[in-house]
Amino acid sequence: AAERGLPDPQWLKIDIEGYEPPVLRHFFANAPRTLWPKLAITEYKRETAAQIEGQFLSCGYQRVLLTGMNFVFSLRADTWA
Repeated sequence: AAERGLPDPQWLKIDIEGYEPPVLRHFFANAPRTLWPKLAITEYKRETAAQIEGQFLSCGYQRVLLTGMNFVFSLRADTWA
């Protein structure tokens, strides 16, 4: 995105059928904080919910909404890069 002159992402919607935990783990371990989205929406599945929420909370996000199908997380302003 940077090579094409696009701004840093402000939000993320991720729904990859249960593969969210390893993808998010890799993203948060390797992406610069400037690329972390301020708002993230991810599919809610009982099987992966605790892992997904744990990853976001440990990275400075707070859960702002839980619907029957999705989590919504917001990066706390005091953790912005």
